[in-house]
Amino acid sequence: MFKRRILKKEILFKACAVFFTAMSVLFVFSKRVFCQSLYPLLPIPPEYISPAAERGQIALDGIVKKISLFHGRGDDEADWHVYIELDAVTKNRLADYVSKELQSRNPGIILDYSFNEVYSELMVLDKYENVPKSLTHPFGDEYFYSADVTKPFLLKKAGSTHPAWDIGYFATRHQGGSNLFYTNNLNGYSNLDGGRAYLQGVFVNDKEHEINIAGKQIIKKAEIHPLDAIAFAMDKNGNVYSGKYGQPNWAKSYVRWRVAFFANSGYHRINGEYYLKGARTTTFYLDLPDEAYKKTGEAKLYTISCQRKVQRLWDGAGERYYDARGWQTFPIHSIEVDSADGRKKLKVTAVMKPPDKFGGIVVCDYIITTGLPVAGH
Repeated sequence: MFKRRILKKEILFKACAVFFTAMSVLFVFSKRVFCQSLYPLLPIPPEYISPAAERGQIALDGIVKKISLFHGRGDDEADWHVYIELDAVTKNRLADYVSKELQSRNPGIILDYSFNEVYSELMVLDKYENVPKSLTHPFGDEYFYSADVTKPFLLKKAGSTHPAWDIGYFATRHQGGSNLFYTNNLNGYSNLDGGRAYLQGVFVNDKEHEINIAGKQIIKKAEIHPLDAIAFAMDKNGNVYSGKYGQPNWAKSYVRWRVAFFANSGYHRINGEYYLKGARTTTFYLDLPDEAYKKTGEAKLYTISCQRKVQRLWDGAGERYYDARGWQTFPIHSIEVDSADGRKKLKVTAVMKPPDKFGGIVVCDYIITTGLPVAGH
């Protein structure tokens, strides 16, 4: 009799969890039907449209100011955020262009966002659980366990071999804003802080953050969501460069570019948007060391070599290493001229499949060195 009661309780718990999940899906679906889009695309200035010109894809770079992880309590999401500070020219150009374009389309739209910083969102997973919790709302508790973004975000945590998994696990047990502890601002948990990151992804307005005043639609957030890819440059010691070509603190003869490509988890509601229904292509043109740009006739001419190293990733759920997942065309690289400025650069292109529930991730390093040519060649 006792066993039967336990079994009945378990069945009731599971039924409640399934019901609540179904109602959540219905709620999101109804919002989509009536609102058209939860994440409408924002206009992009022509000079910031990505090289691949993928749907809604913007390309921006800036100094990393903060990395965070938000695991929603009611929202079905566990989003990693990378915040970058833009230079004044880019910030002002975005604010002016986006505001004017939106106004030209609908005078009732007002952009109330300064672009002092721009952030990206990414949800890519190793595991999902829906655990029956109670007989009252919210019935079940959803746990979204992060995939291994340790290397793309240079995460670190004292005593941890797999920081992304460990931080992500902590977030599943401390859901919602006030309980995030260190996960809402991972200062000290990433070596990417203070370095320059190059972000590409979908440039959108998250309508959840909009407000309406006297019939005016006030846009409060502009974000790169989801993040299609990130790139950053490191020196021989693994320190991230904050400068870029043409600046005093840029690489002279050696640079190690880390490039990561993603496909966002299908569990996230943004994956219902039309622009994420197909495969997505991302292309980077990345600067070479200064010596690679020596001109003909100068005292020294340098050769350029490039070596790719695929970065292994940790599957926290399966407790095993793997090379990559979710790619349609594995990253291809070459040294080519960037038509945007006429300089030769490292070109890296990848195509990610439409994501499954867990999403995709590929991480590669490209080590570029310059040297004097061998005599007689």
